[in-house]
Amino acid sequence: MAERNEKKRLSVARRRNALRSDGYRPVQLWVPDLRNLEVRSACLRDLEAIRDDPREREYHSMLEAAAADITEWEY
Repeated sequence: MAERNEKKRLSVARRRNALRSDGYRPVQLWVPDLRNLEVRSACLRDLEAIRDDPREREYHSMLEAAAADITEWEY
């Protein structure tokens, strides 16, 4: 088991080094854990609170228009 873990660790290290050589750097991104029911409920409450806000609709329209200008993106 230890040998397998060491092989995996070395494989990951090689991959990370290759990415760094290509000009990339690692970043850590924290996002809400929607598997947690308390977090999910809080997110739903927040969404409900802004659902009918005219500013939110305006903001959403602005984002859609901006995304439409980027032809390389697929979503």
